[in-house]
Amino acid sequence: MEQKVKIYTYKNEPFMLGPPLHRPIATEIEDYELINFGKGYVGVLVKNTEKERWHMCLKDCGAMIGTNTNKTALISQIINDIVIGDEEIMKEQFDKAMVEIKNAEVISNKKFFMMFK
Repeated sequence: MEQKVKIYTYKNEPFMLGPPLHRPIATEIEDYELINFGKGYVGVLVKNTEKERWHMCLKDCGAMIGTNTNKTALISQIINDIVIGDEEIMKEQFDKAMVEIKNAEVISNKKFFMMFK
């Protein structure tokens, strides 16, 4: 069994009163595959248990960096993004994600995965 990993993304609720309309939400997962992208980035590939989708998050900060119905296409897309990406900008985004995940509301896997269309 893999160690639990916390992943997160942003949830938008444009017509909801109360909590912020755009806020980070997270869930803890146990079933995932690690993908080494190089440049110090390791991905966490997750099968959405509620929808026919795959999600890729960064292992160290939990940020979701891609979603696709095709696992192979998703991995290729992320590899390409990292190869052509500006390292300084990626580092800034990574550092920001390390802070944001600490403030994310943790919800069940089912609620988290049901958000995706």
